[in-house]
Amino acid sequence: MLGQRKITMPRCHWFVPFTLLCAVAGCQERDIPTTDSSTIDEKGTAHVTRVVPVPRTISPEAQKWLSQPRSDAPDNTSVADNRAHAEKWQETLAKDMQAMYPTTLTREAIAGVPVRIITPPGIPAEKQDRVLINVHGGGLQGGLGISRRDRSDCEPDENKSGGGVVPLVAGRRISCCRRRHRGRIQGTAQDL
Repeated sequence: MLGQRKITMPRCHWFVPFTLLCAVAGCQERDIPTTDSSTIDEKGTAHVTRVVPVPRTISPEAQKWLSQPRSDAPDNTSVADNRAHAEKWQETLAKDMQAMYPTTLTREAIAGVPVRIITPPGIPAEKQDRVLINVHGGGLQGGLGISRRDRSDCEPDENKSGGGVVPLVAGRRISCCRRRHRGRIQGTAQDL
């Protein structure tokens, strides 16, 4: 009887092994370059690889953070989500820095421009007329407008200098860090 009986396998018998093979292949790490290189393809596009080791001159915590793998997949985050994330990150950083560099932060508008006024505790009399202008290095993303870095960048400067700090921010707008400079510091960075 067995000789007369035909045993058939389902048509999809290849599906499970094929799927597993694809999953394993997809999980394997791609080749990570270990040396600097540059080539120009036939269309004239330059392909440049720059290998930058984690610096040993920074703290172990910073080394660990920089060593974490990050995706290079396109980030389809909306501008609104990017702003919300940046604001949350900035507020967390500012709170962490309060222990080392205590300051007071208020939000207002000067000449219609949203500003953050950052004031250190107890400005010495000999520094009442001083203002430190903090010019950031750029690289702003997501249309943040007033830099979310104002507070974390200014707090150490405010605290150590004992005077006011005016960080220049995106769109050539200014952020005034001391109320007493309200009449003197208005408009755009060009006006300074």
